[in-house]
Amino acid sequence: MRCLLIYLKPKDELYEVDEALKEIPCDKLILKYFPYPTVYKIAMKTIKEHEEYSHIIWIQNDIVFTKEAFNRLTRGVQRNSLTILGASMNVDLSPDGLSKCAFTTKKFDFESGYMGFIGSKIPYAKHGEYAGIIRVYHNGGPFIAEREFFLKFPLRGFGKSGYNADIEQGQNIYREGFDYFLDADLHLKHLRYLGTMQVGKKEPKVEFIKYE
Repeated sequence: MRCLLIYLKPKDELYEVDEALKEIPCDKLILKYFPYPTVYKIAMKTIKEHEEYSHIIWIQNDIVFTKEAFNRLTRGVQRNSLTILGASMNVDLSPDGLSKCAFTTKKFDFESGYMGFIGSKIPYAKHGEYAGIIRVYHNGGPFIAEREFFLKFPLRGFGKSGYNADIEQGQNIYREGFDYFLDADLHLKHLRYLGTMQVGKKEPKVEFIKYE
């Protein structure tokens, strides 16, 4: 298994996130300060060009993705022969957001043109409601996927927001008859709304870091 970690970084001052990523033992593509959906297009172009990677790990900008999480996801897909495996995370840092996980287990209606905050419209799972590796309808958290599977079911983004990309991906996987698996026992910290947005303020930058 050879992994490429994709990390979207529109914000600064998320020090816990940055420090955790330094410990991840794989190559990393860090896309700094790009707007949506441009950041998705750059990520997909890189994934298509680099056939040497067997798996893609996708991390949104404000999730503390630890070395333990990396080890657990990589072991999980190998031991269970899965094409995609996600991790749970809290919706946000509010009391209500901390009590919910950013994944859903049942199909729900979603208007594809809707933009902005959509948390209240999504039937998120309750924290602790599920355990072990389960099938989900969509996952807003990090995941690992076989490269070819990710190319078939990418995170594309549309409009000016990244909120909808994970929902669209989950719907497409569901419609094609595939399963999205999630490790409900792997729960990561989501620092939503923290950090300082730098898109449009700082020059966009691509960093490709090889793990030695």
